[in-house]
Amino acid sequence: MNVDQVHVHNVFLFRECLIVTLEVSRYDLGALQVERLQCFIHDLASEDTTSTIRIPDYIQADLLQCMDYFKKSRTWRWIRADFRHIIFHLERCLKH
Repeated sequence: MNVDQVHVHNVFLFRECLIVTLEVSRYDLGALQVERLQCFIHDLASEDTTSTIRIPDYIQADLLQCMDYFKKSRTWRWIRADFRHIIFHLERCLKH
């Protein structure tokens, strides 16, 4: 299994951003993808800390698809700037 590491400056904001992204995109994803992403998000710390997060390849693919659907939604237009930066950073790290 391929695992990438993503350096996150604020794990709490990262987690909250992923919660919003999944909530908006959940109906475009398969049930298995939603379940895997929910488990991944649930396992993230809910603390305002800097951390390096390990993301398995099957979660990477689900995250990229989830973010792609999210960026096509109306919610993307009004989402907070810091959440946009988190999504752009995550995409860059996962698409390297």
